[in-house]
Amino acid sequence: MASDQLRVINVLDKALRGWLPVVDDEGENFEICYGTAVNHTENINKYTITEGFHKNKTVRIDYNKIIPQFFNEYVGNIDINANKCFVVVDLSSNKLIYSDAYGLHELNVQANNLSVGDYSIICPDRRHDNKISKEYLSEYGIGTRFAETWFPIIKEKFEFRYLHFGSYSNGCVTVIGNGQQWTALYKYVITSRLGEMTHGHLIVVDKIKNVPELIR
Repeated sequence: MASDQLRVINVLDKALRGWLPVVDDEGENFEICYGTAVNHTENINKYTITEGFHKNKTVRIDYNKIIPQFFNEYVGNIDINANKCFVVVDLSSNKLIYSDAYGLHELNVQANNLSVGDYSIICPDRRHDNKISKEYLSEYGIGTRFAETWFPIIKEKFEFRYLHFGSYSNGCVTVIGNGQQWTALYKYVITSRLGEMTHGHLIVVDKIKNVPELIR
C-alpha cells in the first residue's frame, strides 16, 4: 500500500538506473537509491534523508547531473511492502527462491564461501559501477539497468558481502546471467522494508526439503 511517506521516485529509467544524484549541506555529492525515505525541510528545495547510510543528511537534488525528462518530480509516494521480504538460498542446488504477488521464483546463483544462517538485507550503500561491464547493463542481451545496485547482506557484522547481479561469487550471493530475473528481484527487495536500514531476510540453507511457508 502507498503511504504518506515521501520517497525517491522516477529514477528507474535507463539514464538514472535507480539512483538520484544529490548534494548535501557540506557540498558532498552522492546518490540515493529508488525508494529512499525523505522529509521536506523548511526550504522547499531541500530534503532530510530518514533511512539508509545517509540518514539525517539534508540534501538537494543535483539537477545538473540529470538528463531532462518529461517529468521533474523525483520525490513522491510509492507502494512499500512491510515485513514481507524473504529470500532463501539453497547451497546444494545454487538456487535462490522468493515469492511475490506474481508467484514463486527460482533463480540461479553462486554463493561461494557463504555460511548457513539468517542474514539481513540492508539498504544499498552506493552505486557499484567500478566493476560493471557494458554487457551487464545492456538489456538487449543478458543485462539489466539495475546491475549497479548491490544489497549488503549482514549476519553479525558488515563483511562486504552482497546480494547482486553478476557472473561469479567471491563470498556474495550472485544472481547469474539473467537480467530480467534480477530486475524483478531488485524491485521486490527495493520496495520492501523491515526498518530504517533493512529491506528483508536472506536465509541460507544447505538444502531445502520443502519451500518454507514464509516465502509462499
